[in-house]
Amino acid sequence: MRKKEFYIVLLGLVSSHWAILFFKGQPYDSLDLLIASLVFSPFTWFLSTVLFILGFLAFAYVIKKQFQSVTISKGIGWFGVSVYFIVVFQWVGLIFTLLAFLYGIMDALDLRKREENKEWE
Repeated sequence: MRKKEFYIVLLGLVSSHWAILFFKGQPYDSLDLLIASLVFSPFTWFLSTVLFILGFLAFAYVIKKQFQSVTISKGIGWFGVSVYFIVVFQWVGLIFTLLAFLYGIMDALDLRKREENKEWE
């Protein structure tokens, strides 16, 4: 794994881990407690949202590069992180990894389509 890809995977791992820990600990069963949490700690909500999006996009970038035949340590980085999230966060980690995987594939397919359209122009 090259240094750039390693840092992208590490950034995605740390930021997603922190964001999922925050969102998993929120009181979603009571609307009053949820609103109170949002009102009294808006910076934490904002930071968690930004970190979740950053981690999501980092993993989608790694998957896109793997899908485009640019090997990043033969997929070990993404696979290891996926297993980590699924083991630690159960269904939340599974949903996160599936969504990042699907987004990365869609982004790679869209890029491939744009390249094919440029060839015909």
